[in-house]
Amino acid sequence: PMLVRHGDGGYETDVRYSDGHTELSRYDLRPQGSFVTFARTVVKTPVTTTTRDREWTPPLLRLPIVPEVGQTWGGPYTAGDLELQIENEVLRREAVDVGGRRVNAFVIESRQDITGEYTGQRTETFWYAPAHGLVVRYSIDSTLDGPTDFDIRAEQTLRSLTPRT
Repeated sequence: PMLVRHGDGGYETDVRYSDGHTELSRYDLRPQGSFVTFARTVVKTPVTTTTRDREWTPPLLRLPIVPEVGQTWGGPYTAGDLELQIENEVLRREAVDVGGRRVNAFVIESRQDITGEYTGQRTETFWYAPAHGLVVRYSIDSTLDGPTDFDIRAEQTLRSLTPRT
C-alpha cells in the first residue's frame, strides 16, 4: 500500500513494499509541478534496522503540472550521500482502470543511474492523471549494490478515486 498525506505546500507518500521495507518521499508543490525534496528508506531484517534520510539537491521535478508527450528533463542530482544522473520523459498518454473507472493518464518514466553508498540503476514509471492530481499507477525496477544488495520490482495501481481517512 501507499499512504498519501497532505501538508502545507505539498504532500508525502509512504510506500509499504513489505513489513521490512518502506520508502517515504516528500514533495513541494510549485507552479511547474510536484518536486521531490526528501526521501527516507527503512529496511528491517531480523537483526538490524537501517534508516537512510536523504535531502534532494536540487529538488527533482517528478510530476509536471502540464505534462506533454515527448517532454524531457533531468541532469545531476544528489540525495544525501548518493549521486544520481536522472533522465525523465513523458512517454505517452494511456488510460488506467481505477476501480472500474477509466482514468486518462500520462506515462512518465524516470531512469536513474546511482552511485555512492549504493550503486546501480532504478527505473520508475508513473501513470499520472493531472485531472485528479494523482499517480494512478506506479512501477519500479531497481537493482542496487551496496551494504545490502537491494533489488526491487513492484507495481501498484490505485483502487479508488475516493479518499479514505
